[in-house]
Amino acid sequence: MMNIEFYNTENGECPVAEFIFSLDSKMKAKVLRTINLLENNGLLLRELYSKSLGNGIFELKVKQGKDIIRVLYFFFIGNKAI
Repeated sequence: MMNIEFYNTENGECPVAEFIFSLDSKMKAKVLRTINLLENNGLLLRELYSKSLGNGIFELKVKQGKDIIRVLYFFFIGNKAI
């Protein structure tokens, strides 16, 4: 199982959490479910949910109708995704 950690700025803000929790309830649920898939599948998570953008950066992709949400992440030592 992968440990998921959200990036925090120096002043303690968490931009990705703020963004996710600003979404409507249906999209927020889909994003959180996709993050859970990353947590459970780690490096094995593939398209349609995850895609490598190169240089160690990946995107989680969540689609609802015509709306698409992308959350960038990378893997870190100790079985972590940031």
